[in-house]
Amino acid sequence: MSPQAVEVPMNRTFDIFLGSGEHDALWLECVEGLDAATERMHDIASKRPGMYFVLNIRDRFVVAKADTTSLAFGTRQIERQIK
Repeated sequence: MSPQAVEVPMNRTFDIFLGSGEHDALWLECVEGLDAATERMHDIASKRPGMYFVLNIRDRFVVAKADTTSLAFGTRQIERQIK
């Protein structure tokens, strides 16, 4: 039996969280539309490195993830080299 893709309507409202799961998740904001929510998550993640996810609250399903924690480490490395 092959895995089935889950279809998510694009016009729903999605919530963006900082963290890796339900135990350490911090709600950031709510965005209309999957594409807009995913784009906003990546925008936030590029400015404030960390682990993020977009959640379809209605179905309690994670529809996108981003992990930019390595950018925070790389930035510290660059700052140390400059000093």
